[in-house]
Order: sequence, then C-alpha cells, then structure tokens
Amino acid sequence: MKKRTRLIAGVMAMMLTLGGCGSAANTANKKEATQTTAEQTASSQEDTAEAAAKETELDVLKIGLAALPTQLDPDRSIGIASIKLFYNIFDTLLFTDKEGNITGQLADSWEWQDDTTLNVKIRENVTFQNGEVCDAEDVKFTFDRILSGYGDGTIAVLYETLDSVEKIDDLTVQFKLKKPDAAFESPCFLHNSKIAYKCVLWLCTPPSDNSPIICNLV
Repeated sequence: MKKRTRLIAGVMAMMLTLGGCGSAANTANKKEATQTTAEQTASSQEDTAEAAAKETELDVLKIGLAALPTQLDPDRSIGIASIKLFYNIFDTLLFTDKEGNITGQLADSWEWQDDTTLNVKIRENVTFQNGEVCDAEDVKFTFDRILSGYGDGTIAVLYETLDSVEKIDDLTVQFKLKKPDAAFESPCFLHNSKIAYKCVLWLCTPPSDNSPIICNLV
C-alpha cells in the first residue's frame, strides 16, 4: 500500500513538473511570437517610409551647376551661369533649331510689315510658373524694361535699333525699329530676352555657399 501511495505521489509530482515546464515553454513561445510580430511591423513601417521617400524624391529635379548664377531676373544682366539657368526656366520669342534656322519658341508667327515694323504673334494658353497666362502685355513689359536701361544696361546695348514695342491685341505685339536691321531676328538679339511676367516680384538671393537657391514668384 505504501509503495502504491509513493508511486502515485511520484507520478503526480512528475506531471506537475512537466505541466510547469509546458506552461513556461508556452509563455516563452508567446513572447517570441509577440517580438517577431513587432519586428515584422517595424520592418513593414520602415519599408513603407522608404518607398514613400523614394516616390517623393522622384518628384524632385536636382541640377548640378559649375557656378552659381548672380541673380534670377532674366532681363537684369548677362552672365554665363545665369543664362544657362534662364534657358531652362523662361521662353524667348525666337530660337534656333539644331540646323541653325530661326524658329518660334514663344512666338507662333512673325511677319515684317515694312523694313522697320515687325509684328509677332505669341502662342495661346502659355502660362508662367505661377499659373498666370503669358500675353502681349508681358512681352511689351519685358522689352520696355530693357529699353529703359533696366539692370546693368548690358542687354539694352543689343537693342540699339529698337525704338518701341506696342501691343496690338492680347497675343500680338509690334516692334518698331529706328532703322532697318537685317540682324534683328538673329540669336544675338531676340534670344537674349527671356519673357518675364509683368507683375513679377523675385524674392531670392543666391547663397554664397553651395546650398540650394530658393526663389518665389508672388
């Protein structure tokens, strides 16, 4: 009888021990599963953030320049670094194609009325970076600034034969010359005038270091 009692007690003790080990193992497994889930969630969040960052980065155009522009007003002065940037921001009335032929950029058409009168019609539905429509008033504004000696006066020298610019209608301007000038359409002339918004105010100062240039149109 005593032997049977001891045997039963031993079996119960063993069962309790195994039960305790099983409970501890289950607890450890639950902790490990929870930790794994947390790690997976963190990894998924990192992947999502990285994907969003890459998607945002695709919307940013980064340009490396050999030299910083001195300013960002296209009619203020002539500078190689500035001009290279202007060609990527502003349109001119005329341009040259890869064969060297004079072609329209902002101009839809142009026609000489006589030896000293040139009418230029600009393209419809052209807008500036701020969404405002470009029209004949902007073209007149640009050339009036140049003729007034605006900036350092270097661009005005290129237009010594130009007398005035008048608006004919919303899309047409008329250039009046002081005398016939066969070179007036050449790249050395109209190409140096990037058309500016008539109500433009440039709020920008090129930094002295290599930090990005921030410029706002208001």
